[in-house]
Amino acid sequence: VHPSRHYFAIGEKGHMPNIVIYEYPSLKPYRILKAGTERSYAYLDFK
Repeated sequence: VHPSRHYFAIGEKGHMPNIVIYEYPSLKPYRILKAGTERSYAYLDFK
């Protein structure tokens, strides 16, 4: 969850997974981050 509480991120599993950032509370996809890893994400953090 972003510190502003307006966004949250989900990391997918599988081959070439994406990170999807959603707007809150509408739950609309805000950004899709691709090609960050080959297998999976262990940790997500907003900076």
